[in-house]
Amino acid sequence: MVTHPIQYFAPLFRILAAEPGLELMVYYGSGQGTTTPVVDPGFEEAFTWDVPLLEGYRYRFLPALRRDSPSVSPTRQVNPSIVKEISRTRHDAVVVHGYTENTYLLAMLTAFVKRVPILMRGESHLRREPLPTAKRLAKSAALRALFSQVAGFLCIGTLNKEYYRYFGVPETRLFHCPYSVDNEFFRRHAEAPESRRLEIRARWGIHDDTPVILFAGKLLPRKQPLLLLEAYRRVRQGHRCALLLAGDGPLRGEIESEIEKDAIPDVHITGFLNQTEMPLAYAAADLFVLPSRHETWGLVVNEAMNFSLPIIVSDRVGCGPDLVRQGVNGEVFDHRSVNALESVLGRLIGEPACLSVLGHASLQIIQGWGLRETAKGIAAAVEAVTRNLVGSAAA
Repeated sequence: MVTHPIQYFAPLFRILAAEPGLELMVYYGSGQGTTTPVVDPGFEEAFTWDVPLLEGYRYRFLPALRRDSPSVSPTRQVNPSIVKEISRTRHDAVVVHGYTENTYLLAMLTAFVKRVPILMRGESHLRREPLPTAKRLAKSAALRALFSQVAGFLCIGTLNKEYYRYFGVPETRLFHCPYSVDNEFFRRHAEAPESRRLEIRARWGIHDDTPVILFAGKLLPRKQPLLLLEAYRRVRQGHRCALLLAGDGPLRGEIESEIEKDAIPDVHITGFLNQTEMPLAYAAADLFVLPSRHETWGLVVNEAMNFSLPIIVSDRVGCGPDLVRQGVNGEVFDHRSVNALESVLGRLIGEPACLSVLGHASLQIIQGWGLRETAKGIAAAVEAVTRNLVGSAAA
């Protein structure tokens, strides 16, 4: 059960649909992004994805209580027919992608009543601002009760696994299902010749071989693009380099004002880039930075690693412990400190040979963290929870 078609999930669904011994049906609560445009508040524009999202697997759009339109967030839709689908169809397991959406809760309640094993795949981790004590205790009690009814958890990485452990989930119900992207798609784009790279850079006003620092994502406060801009401003005073911000969002006006006010040179903002355009930004770059103060994972890091880019992330980025190895393919810095980010940027930009070594390591690491590994983990989880159910019935 998924709220709406998502560009990262479709390639995984195609692999699962071809997996021997598995029969997959995907239920969508909304068609936004395919049948209708989706409005993402972070990007502040309506768009449809320019890659195939509904090919290669079985799916069904569920009727919703509200008309499907860009003005209604797909995460807020309610799809009561999921109750009938789970009740009347012989499913061996139900996978939900979180626990906060209304239809996910309906799916879990129905599966529990019908004694169908529930598998949960979420992105949460504990590295975020702490809640007030009363809210923290209430949340802990609620999640411990909910999680006790879930047969298995598809852990996207180290921090996500720690999250479930914190709320009392035993090791036997935790399955490694790495959060991944379609590495093959990005690797095909990464193999463009050097002449193409110079052409791509020129598209955004970069006309030489200066080192390019890349940020990709929504220009939101939690992603801290202004912190990156300030660190870059300081580094740029002593090193020739450029900053490419691939994205759009509420902070764009403030970023542009800061650039003008401080006369910060060589900063380029691309605006929103669709899925087939994003590889252009990675191909133009020499170093990738994700400075968020809260990031559940950061799939843009996976993407960037396919382009042999060194990675700098804050200590609040969920993929850090799994994909960023200190001094091997990148660095992790304190999310509160512009000085720390300035220091890392300055050191790496000042050592071009080091960038190449780190970038090569990124590519080696991400080759073992792909959709095939994710599908293998999901298949193992399904087999385990269905085997346990059969064993319980026999007993």
